[in-house]
Amino acid sequence: TLKDSGSATADWTAVAATAGTGQVTATLRSGAGDDIVELSLPVKPFGAPDRWSTAGQASPAATATFTVPFNAVEEATGLTIHLAPSLALGLLDGLDALIDYPYGCVEQTMSRLLPAAVAARAYADLGISNPKDEGLPDIMSQGLQRLYGFQHDNGGWGWFYDDSGGAYLTAYVLFGLTAVQQAGFAVDEGVLQRGFTYLDSTLGGADVEATAFALYVKANAGRGDLAQAQALTAQADQLDAAGLAGLALALYLDGDESRAQLILDRLVAQVQETPGWASWPLDPNEWSWRHWQTMASTEKNTALALRALLALRPQHPFVPKVVRWLMDHRQGAGWGGYGSANTQATAFAVLGLADYIRLAGELQPEYSYIVLLNNTEIASGAVTPATARTPIPAISVRGADLRTGPNEVHIERSTTGSGQLYYSVRLEQQLFFDGFTPVSSLDQGLALTRSYRLMEGQPRNDGAYNRGDLVEVTLTLDVAEQVSYVLVEDPIPAGFEVLSERTNPSGWGACPWCGPADAFHWQEWGYNRKDVYADRVNFFITELWPGKRTFTYLMRATTAGVFSVLPGQAYPMYREEVWGRSASAQMVVAPEALAARPALAGDFDQSCEVTRFDLRQVAAAYGTVAAHRNVVDDPAITLRDVVAVAHRTGARCGADLPSPGQADGVVHLAIRTAGNEVQIGETFEVVLVLGDAHGAGASGNLGGLGLTFHYDRTKVALASTRWNPALGQITPLGPQIDQVAGRVSFGAIELPSNWPSDQPLATLTFVGRGVGIPTITVENVEAAGDDGHILQAHAAVNVQVSIEGEQFFLPLVSQQ
Repeated sequence: TLKDSGSATADWTAVAATAGTGQVTATLRSGAGDDIVELSLPVKPFGAPDRWSTAGQASPAATATFTVPFNAVEEATGLTIHLAPSLALGLLDGLDALIDYPYGCVEQTMSRLLPAAVAARAYADLGISNPKDEGLPDIMSQGLQRLYGFQHDNGGWGWFYDDSGGAYLTAYVLFGLTAVQQAGFAVDEGVLQRGFTYLDSTLGGADVEATAFALYVKANAGRGDLAQAQALTAQADQLDAAGLAGLALALYLDGDESRAQLILDRLVAQVQETPGWASWPLDPNEWSWRHWQTMASTEKNTALALRALLALRPQHPFVPKVVRWLMDHRQGAGWGGYGSANTQATAFAVLGLADYIRLAGELQPEYSYIVLLNNTEIASGAVTPATARTPIPAISVRGADLRTGPNEVHIERSTTGSGQLYYSVRLEQQLFFDGFTPVSSLDQGLALTRSYRLMEGQPRNDGAYNRGDLVEVTLTLDVAEQVSYVLVEDPIPAGFEVLSERTNPSGWGACPWCGPADAFHWQEWGYNRKDVYADRVNFFITELWPGKRTFTYLMRATTAGVFSVLPGQAYPMYREEVWGRSASAQMVVAPEALAARPALAGDFDQSCEVTRFDLRQVAAAYGTVAAHRNVVDDPAITLRDVVAVAHRTGARCGADLPSPGQADGVVHLAIRTAGNEVQIGETFEVVLVLGDAHGAGASGNLGGLGLTFHYDRTKVALASTRWNPALGQITPLGPQIDQVAGRVSFGAIELPSNWPSDQPLATLTFVGRGVGIPTITVENVEAAGDDGHILQAHAAVNVQVSIEGEQFFLPLVSQQ
């Protein structure tokens, strides 16, 4: 009861149970009326993002396989398939990746504008309706204004406003502004003039790669310098593929086609060609400072090479191979990177393909197509000349509709008719772990650690924090070698709010170690930009030299609770294979205000409910010793643990369910092998079949089984275990394979009822590796009825196979 003009606080303890958006509704009822407040709370899985993608052409069919691990969070897992009957529509994915990119430095802002402008021009030239037309003016206006603001007083551009200007980034911005202007959009001439004036002043001391690209940019804008381009040909042996392509284009646009063709000869000589592809790979072992400065990548090399070929030798046989390489090497929505598109690589890939579209035009495709997921149709349709310029809607598959384990996508178009069917398939999932340990990309450069320190408030003996405490977060980055354009991302624990302090490094400040009193704050603070979001803090750093660097921010505890904190991560934005990840953490605020959580066996993800996700976790651990997955008292994870969790599915905190007990049923299993003789190196199969099952469950059916096989590792090696696909949506257990000990443990639950005894349940494939007659023995067998009760189980003891062939023993000679 509230008094007139009074207030009160109501607290209750809740558990974030399911990934997605939770809705909290509070209702106030009074004699004067009611009031309702609704609050949406995003719930994130405690997991690491994992992505898989593939792309290519169905000519006429293509098949791709991918795996959904046991620890994939169903609500945060999804498969997206894009189909396109033309290259022009295939470019839309790349444009989406750039337009939707969440950050906005100089390069990323330009990488939105440039391809959007070039694609708009290509669509106009082909008479194709541009699906991005409606939002294009806003994209252009916002991007141009942002770039104008980023321009330095001397006319150049850096990664952010307060960076030192550089020839490459300035050239890239001018290249993009020229393309925007050529696409019909107004660009401030004063900005262009100041930019080109700065570029001219830097070329004398710029790296040869940056110089080659800058000369191309000037020539493309009608401001070419033929003499300087001709002079650079003397240093052509120092240029990589992107530099050679830029120089060839500069010479061509400046009117010296003969020298341009000679440079193109050098470029063509560096190609890596296969029967279907042509590309210009970047050797990661040759990565140097110049590659950092020019944001180099294989995709950028290949796209610029395509532009040069199309300008100088459009009929060269490499052209279709380069186009196919670019289309087949999309990483989901864009190019480059590991799942998340590298904006620089994506921008140049879109440019190269747009050039090809303008030159080649569009075919008139006419065919039907079908898409299968695990042999089940999920989409089909037809493409005609009338619909060829209309995007095919994306195909989305929920995590609940994917199999745990191997999945297969099959895309096929009819063999009659003409045209191409391009596709890209992208799987995004979050992989749950009980905790994360620090990981770095081996010896490639970055290691990240994170610590928390109480700054204001009363220390506690239990390590928790009080509401209102001020906490300092320190991120320590250990850099092994020089890296550039680094992003450090640190998730914020729920229950804390970050203070917006030191977010304006572009301001002027006093830096005691950098000389003048008018130095930028970033020189003092160690980062170029700091962004504070609702769920994370980001630091952007243009250059990092070997050694340790620390970044700090402040946050205040506001809400009582127990909060899991995902790891922080650091990586160069244009070379994502170099990265570092911190450990995860758990933050506790005012635990005395929380209700005690009832124990719930089998609730491995701490969601206060036993779900099928928990079942998958114990199933994956079958055959191991894993205390954090153990439900029954025995130390190993057995079928008893698995069926105990399966039987508890749906149980909630405070409303647990009992484990199933023992039943009187008996199950007999048999193992067979086809043929008794194989040669060394040949494979043979051992098949598991069902014998009699007496009183197996409430309905007399077998519900689950588990086995451990032992084999002579000196004579055979296990190649694979495979359950019969006709079993349907079973939950496999394991497998746990120990090739050193010669042992495999595996099983399955949710087996279909009335399985015939003459049909294989599972097949083990072995490879002969040594002459002899090895024995494959069943060491242990377990079974459960479809009601979860444990049954007695028996299996045939062993099978033998004769392995024949010749073995050669070579003496080892030690040279002193």
